[in-house]
Amino acid sequence: MRRPWRRSGRSPSGTSTGRRTRTPTAASPVGPHLCLLEVPEPKTVKNRMHFDLVVSGEGSPDQQWQRVTDEVERLRALGASVLAECSGHHILMADPEGNEFCVT
Repeated sequence: MRRPWRRSGRSPSGTSTGRRTRTPTAASPVGPHLCLLEVPEPKTVKNRMHFDLVVSGEGSPDQQWQRVTDEVERLRALGASVLAECSGHHILMADPEGNEFCVT
């Protein structure tokens, strides 16, 4: 969900994939890096995997939870929705296409 997204027809290795890809802009050349491929089919079942976005920072549990909720609000402004909340631990969200991820 991080912007800007770069759209191209090439894989990270530079070879043509024949379909559009989305590669998040890396803040550092050190990996891991992700390459997200668009597929023509809509999502029909629960994700086989999802990402956990870990909010960095130090402090008390209350301060860490505040950073988590601040990040959730930022993601909601970008179009994500909250699905469930495990107060003090993580928040389950979905991107606009329904792909689930946790913010912790």
